[in-house]
Amino acid sequence: MNNHQDNRPKPENLLARIEEASRPKLRVYIGAAPGVGKTYQMLEDAHQLRKQGYDIVIGLVETFGRVDTEAQVGDLEVISRKQIPYRGVTLAEMDLEAIIKRKPQVCLVDELAHTNIPGSKNKKRYEDVLDLLDAGINVMTAVNIQHLETLNDAVIKSAGIKVRETVPDAFFARADEIINVDISVDELQKRLKQGKVYRPEKVDQALNNFFQVSNLSTLRELALRTVAEQVSVKAAQYREREGLEPASIPEKVMVCMSSSTTAPKMLRTGARIAGRIGARWYAVYIETPKEDTNRIRTEDARQLVNNIALAEQLGATIVKLKSELPADGLINFAKREGITHVIFGQSARSRLERFLKDSVIDRFLDEVKEAAVQVIPTPEQRSGKNKTWQLPKNWWIYLTSIAGEIAVVILFKFFPANNTTIALSLLLVVQVAASLQGLGPSIVAAVVGMICFNFFFLPPVGTLTISDPQNWVALSAFIITAIISSHFSARAKSRAEDAEKRREDVWRLHEFGRIIIATPDLESAIATISRQVVEIFKLEYCCIFTPDKDENLQKVALVTELANIDSLIKEEIILDVFQLGEIKIASNYNDYYPTNNNVTQTAEIAYVPLRMGIKCIGVMVVTSGSLERTLLEAIAGLVALALERARFLQEVSYTETLRQSDKLKSALLASVSHNLRTPLTAIQTCIDSLLQKNVSWDKDTFNELLTIISEETHRLSQVVSNLLEMARIEAGELKVNKTWTVLSELFTNALQRCNIALRDHKIEIDLSEDLPLVKIDSILLEEVLVNLLENAAKYSPKQTKITLAAQLKNNELIISVQDQGCGIAPKEQEKIFNKFYRAQFDEKTSVSGLGMGLAIARGIIEIHQGKIWVESQLSKGSKFFFSLSVEYKDVASLLPQGEQA
Repeated sequence: MNNHQDNRPKPENLLARIEEASRPKLRVYIGAAPGVGKTYQMLEDAHQLRKQGYDIVIGLVETFGRVDTEAQVGDLEVISRKQIPYRGVTLAEMDLEAIIKRKPQVCLVDELAHTNIPGSKNKKRYEDVLDLLDAGINVMTAVNIQHLETLNDAVIKSAGIKVRETVPDAFFARADEIINVDISVDELQKRLKQGKVYRPEKVDQALNNFFQVSNLSTLRELALRTVAEQVSVKAAQYREREGLEPASIPEKVMVCMSSSTTAPKMLRTGARIAGRIGARWYAVYIETPKEDTNRIRTEDARQLVNNIALAEQLGATIVKLKSELPADGLINFAKREGITHVIFGQSARSRLERFLKDSVIDRFLDEVKEAAVQVIPTPEQRSGKNKTWQLPKNWWIYLTSIAGEIAVVILFKFFPANNTTIALSLLLVVQVAASLQGLGPSIVAAVVGMICFNFFFLPPVGTLTISDPQNWVALSAFIITAIISSHFSARAKSRAEDAEKRREDVWRLHEFGRIIIATPDLESAIATISRQVVEIFKLEYCCIFTPDKDENLQKVALVTELANIDSLIKEEIILDVFQLGEIKIASNYNDYYPTNNNVTQTAEIAYVPLRMGIKCIGVMVVTSGSLERTLLEAIAGLVALALERARFLQEVSYTETLRQSDKLKSALLASVSHNLRTPLTAIQTCIDSLLQKNVSWDKDTFNELLTIISEETHRLSQVVSNLLEMARIEAGELKVNKTWTVLSELFTNALQRCNIALRDHKIEIDLSEDLPLVKIDSILLEEVLVNLLENAAKYSPKQTKITLAAQLKNNELIISVQDQGCGIAPKEQEKIFNKFYRAQFDEKTSVSGLGMGLAIARGIIEIHQGKIWVESQLSKGSKFFFSLSVEYKDVASLLPQGEQA
């Protein structure tokens, strides 16, 4: 019972089985060479599937004029090829969009390794196949074995064939079924001679080159071995998925990658070993001080970029580490990750080289006992026969070191001293060279100093011969001391430079964080972040992608100093980084620069996830240049924090706006319901009373009821007018239309409109008779006065005085409305101009209203670019002012000349 339970598939394996059953299938027909019958077999299987009821189309099949293959196409539906203009001619390619639109069940695609014509959607045809699979279409495709990426070196070595069009191994790993179409070498050559592969005029050339027996045998062996490995991997995956046997300890492969041109061979070997044993594999690059991004040679930097790109294409996890000694970095990583297989590359070294320089492999074997180590022989990178010696780029530094030693010799030739002083002086030059210029110049200075010390100061002087054995000891001590001290000085200098660089990085991170964290809103934060990343970290490109409400990544900010670089940004990498949350370094940035351009820094594009905890909230794409991985992660952390903070503030602001809106709605509903219900109730009561037929009303009562109806109707109309007026102000629909106006007319019109509200108050007007005409919008200002007068009438006792006054000071018109009411507390004098706000009074003071009159007055005055305020004392009343800048002129100027006289 327990054994049965132990062998049951795990839930995640069941889920994988369901996903595999639902995903489109990929069948790959593989062969050792052209003419083995891959396309013919694929077409034959397609006919069988169509007989079973499958909807099948031919996306692209190359027959190369072979009669049998053309006949095998038969009546299968063929999608017309897409015509693409290129350099003055029109070429045909597979029409990917038409196939996806047609949506067949199965599509046949030949020549898998083909490179598409520029202008096509994808660069390679296998990428078209992946798009078809993503669209839910099953694919049958064919390819020759020499196009497999990891077999590139084996094909070159065994068959002498350089293949430029390759398909990554990851594509074959995606295949659900790989079918090896195999025939014997004799049969293939027989077909070739019969003209079934190439035209007769090309047969002899083919037999003497590619179709030699040795080549075909090697390729056939590679094809059989590859298919066997794929079948083994699939079988292991099936057993694990079905729970047929317990999973074994996971294997891990590490390839020691460098900037050398021999690294691709090691990477392909590592990919094949990892694929054969079903292991995850790492391409590990150790950056030593000599290959620091500021010191690495341009050609080495380019080669490193190409090596990283190849490793990514082959499915490796790229790891970059910094260490003074490569062995230390590799040993630490291997122990930490539990590496089980290690691949080194090593060229032949002379005995002197082995004596002077420790072997990385020997150190690794001494430290790491659990890993199997495989050494790949690599050819010499630099040969004296092939390359002429060149001066180092910083040759003048070496020259200054030599000049320093010569200066000491000249000094002591003119001013003699004992040998100890001379040796220490020469040693001082070595120390200075090591501190200022590094290890190389200091070693040169030490050697030159030793020669000069021997030739000019040790007897016999003028020769390199040493007569006294003690001088041998002194000279040996001098050179050893010089080399050791220069080594430590150079190391101290290197560490000081690293510390200074890290200090600058910390300062830049601090400056970057200070700037972007201060940005309050999301839109400004995104734009600021991209610009600051480019400016502070001296980059050429920064782009930020964040998910929209449908979780689709959208470009939200872009700052770049490069043209057309967007075409190098890969959407699929951005999506992978967002989903997996891992940094990826792509090397296609190298395509942007011409080969002969003097690129002084490593040209890479970094895709960095923006993480908050375990959640990825976006992706930042930058030209990484000399930035280390840890610095990129720190930048991304600050960016994510700034985005999340801005988003949080935006949500808080939105929440506060909603809260205020709800508060206003509640106030509006409370005020409107009361101020609408009260007059409507009074009107309805009066009308019901008048409609009673069994009651005869006397004339005074009848008139009183009509008066109530009229007043309450006016009150109701005022409520609606205020609401509409406030809506117009907030919508910005009010326009100022200024005309020449007499202030006395303005006051008269306002008082007439308020006659009902002011009938129980005494009105006093303080208006000078010699006031000139003013250019104002009399209609809007009349509305302001009406609201101020009605407000004064509401909040002041009956029979009290309300004073309306105006004065003109220079170009400023000041109008005031003063009452003798209860006054307004100082803390409420600013709030009363807000919508729906009503000042708090004692229980005896109960006044109905919406609380919109003063808000409307303020809105109108602000449209005039004026000011409105109140001066008030409790129990003594309030005085409301508003002031406007106006044009004015005398009334007499408007009269005819005769009347003026």
